[in-house]
Formats: sequence, C-alpha cells, structure tokens
Amino acid sequence: MSEALTSKQLVDELPDDMRDDLPTSRADAEREIDEFATSFAGAPDKGPSSQNEPFLSTCTTEPNTPLTGKVFEYVVGGTATRVIHNVPYRTLEAKDAWKHALDVYLPSNTDRAPIMIHIHGGGWQRGDRSNNFYGAPGMSNGYASMGFVTVAPSYRLGNFDEIIDDVTAAIAFTINHIREIDPALSTVDVSRIYLSGHSAGGHIVATLLTNSAYLDLVKVDSRLIKGAFLVSGIYALRNPFGEKFTYWKNNIFRKRYVEKTFRPEIIDSASPAWRIAHAHLSQAELENFTKRTTKPVTTCRWFGKAAEAEVEAVSRMANVYPSMRILEIPTIIFSASYDLGLENDAQAFYEMLVRCGARTERAVIADTWHPTICQSPATFATAAEYLRSWGHALRE
Repeated sequence: MSEALTSKQLVDELPDDMRDDLPTSRADAEREIDEFATSFAGAPDKGPSSQNEPFLSTCTTEPNTPLTGKVFEYVVGGTATRVIHNVPYRTLEAKDAWKHALDVYLPSNTDRAPIMIHIHGGGWQRGDRSNNFYGAPGMSNGYASMGFVTVAPSYRLGNFDEIIDDVTAAIAFTINHIREIDPALSTVDVSRIYLSGHSAGGHIVATLLTNSAYLDLVKVDSRLIKGAFLVSGIYALRNPFGEKFTYWKNNIFRKRYVEKTFRPEIIDSASPAWRIAHAHLSQAELENFTKRTTKPVTTCRWFGKAAEAEVEAVSRMANVYPSMRILEIPTIIFSASYDLGLENDAQAFYEMLVRCGARTERAVIADTWHPTICQSPATFATAAEYLRSWGHALRE
C-alpha cells in the first residue's frame, strides 16, 4: 500500500480551478484537509489490535468468550454471547494471513439464524475488522444482539481488484463453510444472507449488488442475499462530497483514496450510481447525471468524463447481467447526521434507486458522525424496525 500524500503535498498539487471553498490561507487549508482526511478514514494504521491472537487452524474454537464493549438488545433477537476470532477464509501469501481471516459474532440463539456479513470501512487504504474506528466491532455486536450470526472479514487494502477478490472470497467461504466452524453454527440458515458495509465497505457492498459478475465468479447465487444495509457509504467515486467536481473535498478524496485504489479505467464503472444510471435510467434521465465533456463541468451532478469505450463496455455488461440485486431486495441507506458531506451522495443514490423502482429506505441517525453511527443504538433500532416492516422474520 502506497503512503498517503501529506496535506502539504495535496495543497501543492491542487490546481487553482479545483480549490472551490478551500480556505485561502495555506495553514488553514492544510489543517482543514487533515481534519477531513482523519475524520473520513482515520489516522494511519498501526496494525490490528489483536494481531497476536491465534488463528483457527481447524474447525475448533475458543471457549465461550463474553463480548466486550456495549451490546444492544432488541426484541428482534437476543444478546450476543461470544466471538469466534481469526477464522481463515482463504490461504494465499503468509504476509496476508491476517487480512484473509474473519471474526464470527454469535447471538444467544443460532438455530436457523440468518447471516449478516459486514464489510468494514477505511477509505480502501486503511481499516480492519478488529478496529472500532472502522466500524466492524460495533456493527457486528449490534447485529448479533438483534439475532444475526454476524461475520466480519478483513481484506487486503490499497488495490480494488484485490479488495473485491477478498470480499467475495469471504462471502463464498461463509456460505459454504460457516456451519463447519463451530457446533453452535451447524444449523444457521445459509439461504438467508444479508450484506452490510460502512463507508468504503458500503461502497464495496453496493458494488457487489450492482454488478452480479463479481459474485458469479465465486459461484455465489445472488438470490441468497435477502437485504442490504449501506451505512455512510460512497456511491459516486468522482464527487461524493457534492455535485461540484471542483469542490476541494472531492479533489482530496480522489487524490488520497480513489486514484490510489482504482485503476483509471474502472473508476466510473466501479461507482454503483454510475452503473445504475447507465443500465437502468432513460437517456433523458442519464443526461442529468453525466456530462461527457473534455473537462468535468460544475453542472455535472454525479460524474466527470466518462470514456465512450467504457460506456459501451458497461452497456454490454448490463445486457449480460440485466438483473441488479440491489433493485430486487430491500435496502436501507443510512447516513450519520454529520457525515462529512456523504449524506448528499447517499440521498442522491437513494433517489436514483427509487426512480428505478427499488425497495429502498433512507435513514439519518441523529447525533452521530461518520464513525459513531456504527455504535449508536438508534442504528440497530432502525434496522430492526425496517426488518419487521419488510416481514423478514428472524426464523422461518
């Protein structure tokens, strides 16, 4: 993983026409960039907090381990009882062993329980399943307290091709092998899978649900996925912090995260909103979302320049994969009340899905910001309320 550019370097590299709303004072500009980057994806990782915990080498587990931290109880389910740590879901290079493992959070009753797979955040460059800042422990505790068997994988960072490869491998492993991990999991319901993701994890989940090819490659039937919870996610990679392509947050985001993670030729097609727009909106509606010009314009609602070849390629893929799972399952798009500007991206993506006829809900969790939404009891109370409204029983 390459080192992130410093705020000084970012200020130096931003052209004059890409500094909209950035303070004119250099010191103020550097400080605001640092505060934004840290709020979005945290300080540089120092390694997972439980790096020294043993990996499971066979299908055995540790004794019952009480959960640490706050556990949220709802009438939908019981309380979480223990966590099975460090289950390998694939074996590649030894240096990636930690990232190729997952934790399983168990509710009090696992019999016929549905499965929630939660993907942590971190701007694709940072983050881990074990770190509270990136959301996985809080979200997994909350889902387990509701009655879900919850799986939280890590994944390699810094390269989207590797990220999506790891996440799909973790999903396939969960469906095919979770019943073998521990006797308490022998009767979980592998036909009812829910996906959840926070921040960059929300983008990853939305990408899987708007491009079934990724799950097809690992032989996962997308019809097993019954619902999705997108929490403070990113849906338009080029300008998620506002419609103006030249807004400084969009430019910092592209330089610090997007350009370091995604190959240039896939930046648009790896945007869930872009895929929905090109596959399912009318030509008139599409023109409201993308402007194919030699230079991005400030009236562009979602995207910058989209190469004709890529538009044609995605159109062909849409014909091969006409069914996007996100249009077939109930989905909640969550935002924190202060979400750095990502709440605008979430609202626009929600409106797009509604226009496409999707069964999509929108929830803004009061008194939260980008990381703390993962630990708010209101997040899980809202999720429980929607699950009941959808008629999704805990056990069928």
